[in-house]
Amino acid sequence: MSEGRQYEDLRYPFTEQELLVMGQHLAALKQEQNKVRDQKKAAVAIFAGSLNELEKQMGELSQKIASGYELRPTEVMVLFDTPRVGAKRIIRIDTNETVREEPMTHSEMQGSFGFSFEDRPEPEK
Repeated sequence: MSEGRQYEDLRYPFTEQELLVMGQHLAALKQEQNKVRDQKKAAVAIFAGSLNELEKQMGELSQKIASGYELRPTEVMVLFDTPRVGAKRIIRIDTNETVREEPMTHSEMQGSFGFSFEDRPEPEK
């Protein structure tokens, strides 16, 4: 019978030095893993923010399309005692359309006499 060399996987106990080196390597890998996870979280947050902003803009446009209008600051003119005494008419300057007619407030009615509601003396107690 002839002899030959062979190799088998057999149990090998690590030395203290080998365990120390592996532990240091494991710690370095764990730190790198944490760093990559943090980078992933930051990237996901950026993309989530971008998606949220797009969804917000799409929702606003969808609402405008569905309703057919939006509210915008528009210059108006207020005509007091029109169409009758004690009422006022609000007219759009850009189209000259009547926006609404409503009763004048107490201070608006006093204003035509040169008084304002704030000018009233405090009642005595």
